[in-house]
Amino acid sequence: MHFPPYYKRPEWQRFFIGVLVGGFISYFVLIYMYGVMYEDLLAENYRLGEEIIDLRQQNKVLLESQEDQDTELAIEEIEITISNPDVLKNDSLLVSQLKTLIKEEISHLIGTDILIVSSNEELLISAIENKAFTIDNVTYHFSITRLIFAPKLGIVADARIAN
Repeated sequence: MHFPPYYKRPEWQRFFIGVLVGGFISYFVLIYMYGVMYEDLLAENYRLGEEIIDLRQQNKVLLESQEDQDTELAIEEIEITISNPDVLKNDSLLVSQLKTLIKEEISHLIGTDILIVSSNEELLISAIENKAFTIDNVTYHFSITRLIFAPKLGIVADARIAN
C-alpha cells in the first residue's frame, strides 16, 4: 500500500505545524488552569482548617469558662486584620498563615474577661509586636494600629518584612 507524500505539500505542512503548535498551547492553558484551581482549593482548605482549629479551641475554652463565669463578658473570638497586605505581595495563603500564627500566640485570651484584657492592653500589644513570625525563611514583624475590646477581640496590625 502506498501513502501519498502529503508531507511535501506546503498546505499539509502548515496543517501539521498548526496541530503541533495548537497542542502545545492547549497543554499550557490546561496546566495554567489546573494550577489556578489547585491554588484556590489549597487556600480554601487552609482557611477551613484554620476555622476548624479556631472553633475547637473556642468551644473548649468557652465550655471550661462557662462553669467559672456567670454574667461577666468574656472574649469569645479573635479577629486579626492585616491592614497592608500589599507588603505581603497580596498572597492570601501567606496572609492566612500569618493570621493563624498571631491567633496561636494570643489564643489563651479566649474565655478571659474583657476588663482584664483591656487593663493589660500594653502587654497584649508587646506580645505581638516583639514576636517574630517566620514563614518560608522570611521573618515578619507586626505593629498594632488598633485594638477593639468586645466579645470579638479585634486586632488591626501592620506587617513588615524583617529580612
